Amino acid sequence: MGRRSVVVAVAALAMLIGCVNDDVYQSAPGQKMQISQQTFNGFKEYQATIGSTHPGVFAVSESGRSYSYYYCGDVVCLSGIAYGQKAITDCRRFGEKCYIFASSNDIKVDYQVEP
Repeated sequence: MGRRSVVVAVAALAMLIGCVNDDVYQSAPGQKMQISQQTFNGFKEYQATIGSTHPGVFAVSESGRSYSYYYCGDVVCLSGIAYGQKAITDCRRFGEKCYIFASSNDIKVDYQVEP
């Protein structure tokens, strides 16, 4: 197999492995996700880290108290990288179901920061 074929095969495999089920992208319909102040601060840190040019995903646990994010900080980032899967996998280490809160700077859920 040539080098190009290997690269294509590895990229395809990475995309398949990195697939995330649809349920991780959606919070309960019509309900606001409650997030802790600590999680909101983590989101602000994530936004400052990625700026306006780097791809990334911010995931939040069902309770809103745990979070994780994954991003590409390089000048050139590969497309097809499973940022969502990596963020969800890291977030799930805390023992809860997790949701995609934001992709890059695009917030995907309706939320409220707990007082």
